[in-house]
Amino acid sequence: MSARRSSSLRKGNALQQLFSTLTGFFQGSLGILVLYLVVLNLLCFVLMALDRVRAREHVFRTPQSVFLVLSLMGGSIGNFLGLLFFRLRARSLTLNFLLGIVLIPILQLAAVLVICAAAGQIRFL
Repeated sequence: MSARRSSSLRKGNALQQLFSTLTGFFQGSLGILVLYLVVLNLLCFVLMALDRVRAREHVFRTPQSVFLVLSLMGGSIGNFLGLLFFRLRARSLTLNFLLGIVLIPILQLAAVLVICAAAGQIRFL
């Protein structure tokens, strides 16, 4: 009985340590930014899934401008993965939408690299 009890206490202690590590991470500004981006990208991915369901039912669909705005806000990876995963808007892709969904993540990555380089976090050759 005591061995079983001590193993459950160790599991509880490990969960507490994990929880304290995660809360410590998300208290900083970087953690909040990561949490924001994860939630926004999940929202974009779910919106793509809902749009796919609406397309099959032939009801009102989400406008492309909503996806572009969410991409600009940081949800470009979720939009791009949703576009690939659900094969969404294959016939109605406009050049502006396609360029926006593909180019926005590239521009965001370039901006992050420039900011990190300016802050001295990374160095280029």
